[in-house]
Amino acid sequence: MSKDKRKNKKNNPNAGKVKAAIGFFFKTLFKNEGAIEGGVKKPWYPAVIIGLIAVLVSVIPMFVQRARVNGRDFINGQYNYGFDVASEKFVAALEDKNFSLIVKDGDSGKTLDVKLEDWDAAFTETDARGFHRFKHINNDNAIDFEAYFIPNKITNEVLGHIGSNIPNEDGTFSARKSSFLVFSPTEMVVSLYKPGTTSAVSSIRGDYALFDSGYDFRSIGKVTINGAEVTSKTYTAENYGKYRELVFENWKTFFDKSYYNNKVTMLWSTTGILLGVNAAIIVFMGLMVFLLTRGKQNNWKGIITFWNAQKTSYWASLAPAILSVALGFLMSSFAQIAFVLLMGMRSMWMVMRQLAPTNPIPPTIVEPVKKESKIFNAKSKPVKN
Repeated sequence: MSKDKRKNKKNNPNAGKVKAAIGFFFKTLFKNEGAIEGGVKKPWYPAVIIGLIAVLVSVIPMFVQRARVNGRDFINGQYNYGFDVASEKFVAALEDKNFSLIVKDGDSGKTLDVKLEDWDAAFTETDARGFHRFKHINNDNAIDFEAYFIPNKITNEVLGHIGSNIPNEDGTFSARKSSFLVFSPTEMVVSLYKPGTTSAVSSIRGDYALFDSGYDFRSIGKVTINGAEVTSKTYTAENYGKYRELVFENWKTFFDKSYYNNKVTMLWSTTGILLGVNAAIIVFMGLMVFLLTRGKQNNWKGIITFWNAQKTSYWASLAPAILSVALGFLMSSFAQIAFVLLMGMRSMWMVMRQLAPTNPIPPTIVEPVKKESKIFNAKSKPVKN
């Protein structure tokens, strides 16, 4: 049986071709000569396939990074600057005032069923800009969190007013120094501040699309401890720590669901842009290979045509793409530019070394011309024996 298998392998002409193709593929990964040979001698379609695979592989680190982003990340670090306490007190205020923030089905999707006059009646205190708000004062007797409801779209102008609500003596306003949460009928915005600083640590914008119709944000303050429901009105001194922890977890879940649509939009838009940039880099490096081999004394001038240069770049792109994945995961800050740097380095190294003007053409690229037989006379027919 084993002898028959070995005989079949020897008699199978495709086995040698497959082995040669695999060997050539690995050659293009490690040697520039292989990429040049592929560009000059191989058909166009494997080069294009390799180029497309390289572009897709090159965006993997950025895609994974964006996919891992969640709405809770802005308060999921080591410090949340009192957001856990303040947000728990906000839902406690909703419960005390019997005020509901209910999601309903609207003509353009899920919306928040809240009227401005009801909010203003429940939260009568206003900030310096005149917005009715909930505010939380921390142990240092300073405001560290405020919540608002805006009846219309949360525009940059509105955020500018909320973001600078500390009045000055001359009638102007200074930047705020506390975290805030803004609801509107269609979206919400939250910003986290380190108390006493005027720049937000992080911010997210979200919507209500993933919440069930009838969902009430007051329910964030309802948790289960030891099988019993606990609210802001029923927790005890003994279980308050656990209660606050679970309420904070409910807030994190809320931010995850609210941010999800923006996350998906950012994921695909960022990935699409990076795909286009990396594809353009491969084409551009092919153009550079073509232009840098145009010298009059360049041995490659008649061999590296524009299309051959493009195919060479396609063949050369996969190794930088694979390396950019490793570099992107090791150093996330390089995820966007790793492929561009590596592809540029390989292409320029190829031009300076393998495609140098005076370099002889390797036999693998162009077969050497066979010498004329001595039995042929240059000016006459072959001599008959």
